[in-house]
Amino acid sequence: TKQKNIFIKMLPLFLVLFIDSMGLGLIFPILQSLILDSSTNFLSSSVSHSAREITYGVMIGIFMMSWFFGAAILGDLSDMIGRKKALIICLIGTCVGYLLAAIAVAIGSLTLLIIGRIIAGFTSGSQPIAQAAIIDESDSRYLPKNMSFMVLFITLGFVFGPILGGVLSDKNI
Repeated sequence: TKQKNIFIKMLPLFLVLFIDSMGLGLIFPILQSLILDSSTNFLSSSVSHSAREITYGVMIGIFMMSWFFGAAILGDLSDMIGRKKALIICLIGTCVGYLLAAIAVAIGSLTLLIIGRIIAGFTSGSQPIAQAAIIDESDSRYLPKNMSFMVLFITLGFVFGPILGGVLSDKNI
């Protein structure tokens, strides 16, 4: 049917929404165990529990603040260079941000982790771009259904992200 073909055509955009949402929730349990647990040795054992909690809050907040600014800037950029090019920039930037964060964890660098979180947050502005592309490409008959799929994929990302993050925060992995 036509709706099935439209869904398949938009599946990459739905996957962008899923991956972005999953990436947002994925990091919470990992950062929580990494920063708040003094036995991980990511932060010096002399760092107080309250300083660890503040650091954890900053790590979450810095991503959100970067996302706030990045979404606006990248949204304007997508109007200038096109949604596809802007999405590619977002996805590459998000990969670089998460790669830097992974390297930071491996080498124990808080500074590099902050830089990775800023880059990942800024380039996570792909959600509004993907949503706009879905709306642009949707026939008025299928727009409500496609909007429902957007919410579904975002919600699934928010569900599976923390679950995967919980698994990955296991010290044995």
